[in-house]
Amino acid sequence: RLCDMGKILLEGKTLKPSHELQAGEILGIFLPFREMRIQVLALPETKSVAKHQRTQFFTLLSQKDM
Repeated sequence: RLCDMGKILLEGKTLKPSHELQAGEILGIFLPFREMRIQVLALPETKSVAKHQRTQFFTLLSQKDM
């Protein structure tokens, strides 16, 4: 949904839902009350990931509350 709304950017451009993420990419995520930049570290092999395993797949580079 966030991709469809133009709230996720990759290299300053709106990310399309069909884009296949790759390790090393840096995303800007714009939520109503927060902006974040994350770096993709790896992609999970399964569709869902346990809460305690999430941090192995991305690093939070910055976060700004609005």
